[in-house]
Amino acid sequence: MRSRAFARWFWFHAAFQGEVACVENDLGIILTPQAQTELSWAAMYRVNKEIYGPSETKRRDFSGVTAESPLRCVIYRVPHFEFDQTRYEKWLELMQLEYELVSTERLEFPRFGKHEAARTREAALTLDFIDVLTFTPRKEN
Repeated sequence: MRSRAFARWFWFHAAFQGEVACVENDLGIILTPQAQTELSWAAMYRVNKEIYGPSETKRRDFSGVTAESPLRCVIYRVPHFEFDQTRYEKWLELMQLEYELVSTERLEFPRFGKHEAARTREAALTLDFIDVLTFTPRKEN
């Protein structure tokens, strides 16, 4: 229930603030291969993203990106799965040819068992993250 509520809020507000894309699902840059093949909370993230996120046609077209309507790229991070840092750095380097990285934000996403009464950091099964990288078009010199 919390995951769905978060997804409804997050994807609506992310799209309201500009263009938005999930780096793995929308752009096809797989940074955590294990999260694609093993059942984890990442599967719930992907399902909720497909339900509440932008449509297939909109998320591929970034022609509307401006300084006032930036591109927000979302990366779901699962700390216990290996993250492909090299692929991330290559993707970021390519992005910065066309866009300027203007901010990064990390949202903590605690995961609890369904019968867990205590909602404390110690009681969390895992602490996943959502990284949001905000880009604007690179200014012409």
